[in-house]
Amino acid sequence: MKSDKGKQSKTKMISVIFNYGLSRIVGIQPSLKNNNYESAD
Repeated sequence: MKSDKGKQSKTKMISVIFNYGLSRIVGIQPSLKNNNYESAD
């Protein structure tokens, strides 16, 4: 029971970090695309 809880919190921490990194990447990519469109214009 104790080891299960430790495993769960570790998985939750990884998913939080993964989601944070994913949101950063998703947030950065559209701005890069917008810059490309502006320079092409």
